Amino acid sequence: MRSKRFTLGLCIIAALLINGALLAWMLYDRNQGLEQEAGSASAAEYISEAARQVSDTAGKARAEGEEAAAKDQAARHVYAHRGSSGASLEHSFTAYDEAIADGAVMIEQDIVISADGILFLSHDTNAYRMTGDSRAYADMTGAEIDQLRTHAGEKVLRLSEVFDRYGDSVTYVVELKSSDQRTVDAFTALVQQYGNQDRIIAQCFDMEALRILERTFPDMPKLFLSKFQDPIDQALDEPYIDIISVEDYLMTEDNIRKVHDSGKMFSAWTLNGEDTIRRAIDMGVDTYFTDDVKTAVSLEEEYGYEKRSGQ
Repeated sequence: MRSKRFTLGLCIIAALLINGALLAWMLYDRNQGLEQEAGSASAAEYISEAARQVSDTAGKARAEGEEAAAKDQAARHVYAHRGSSGASLEHSFTAYDEAIADGAVMIEQDIVISADGILFLSHDTNAYRMTGDSRAYADMTGAEIDQLRTHAGEKVLRLSEVFDRYGDSVTYVVELKSSDQRTVDAFTALVQQYGNQDRIIAQCFDMEALRILERTFPDMPKLFLSKFQDPIDQALDEPYIDIISVEDYLMTEDNIRKVHDSGKMFSAWTLNGEDTIRRAIDMGVDTYFTDDVKTAVSLEEEYGYEKRSGQ
């Protein structure tokens, strides 16, 4: 996805050049009397100075656009793990807003399905840890889930509400917590409704769910999650899997090499702390989930660019 900030920078540059041309003409017209008295050289100097000022301003805008694009690229190594505010605010607008303010352009959603087929955000398949209600989401209607409140006083978000709020300003890293056909179908329908297929990375522990999604969304990146070694080795040969993400203890040089040799990206979760993130960058980890977006994005900008460009 092309950076909106970089596109904005290009628009600013174009506007400045157009305004500069108008300014030069106005100065020329205004100084016709001066030209008659002091000769054509005087008017030409005014125009030259105006052009120089426009060129300097355009150059500054171009540099700012390039800097924004570089920051965007650095942030694309970082997945904001359920947002950026810790467990008490996970999967809330507060958490996502904070992550985006800290530089995130990739935000994660874990999705579950209600009894009437509506997708909500929760890491767990029941509401107890998030809300204190012990019922499973699959046993509640969407209207019932809408009435729940988290321990921090937040509502349980629908995936559609997240799409509505952030539009095309971010990439959504969506995990299907259940790989059953109802969840896959509901996810497929919602993505098609919003036209978000180019702004989503689909993730799941079940390779079959990713295989099914491949039929409808062949260009959507598929991320396979694994806590064990054997599934990692199996996923290496699956052409529809683009990214293999592992629990941090499986972040080894051997696994990274095997994943890269298979033409896939290597990812890990959940990496927190400056030392851990530096180590991941040093090892060549392509992407990673983190609760500390600010630290991760800062390290990617200041440390990761040099290390990754040399790999």
